[in-house]
Amino acid sequence: MVDALVGSVRAAYPRLSHRYYALKASWFKKKKLAHWDRNAPLPFAATGSIAWPDAKKMVLSAYGAFSPEMAGIAERFFTDRWIDAPVRPGKAPGAFSHPTTPSAASLCADELPGKPRD
Repeated sequence: MVDALVGSVRAAYPRLSHRYYALKASWFKKKKLAHWDRNAPLPFAATGSIAWPDAKKMVLSAYGAFSPEMAGIAERFFTDRWIDAPVRPGKAPGAFSHPTTPSAASLCADELPGKPRD
């Protein structure tokens, strides 16, 4: 039953994406989106930022609601500095994610490779 559900959802991807992009084009008052507009923020989307401590709390609480074990795993990404996103003086802008093997921790950082960490 799960395989059937997954198959149905995957089969619907093309129709769903085309419907979404047509709707998004109408929000931009265009007949068709240019390729680079597909990931553009929606014109009515709220702007602003979320403070780092609030974002961290939001992520950990979402994982915790799903699974306390997953929240514990996610917490390690913060405590072991596998996520390095807070803005700080002298930190280079940009972002990267370094993939690795399942036996090693990954690194997600909002800085460029080769830049020293404080």
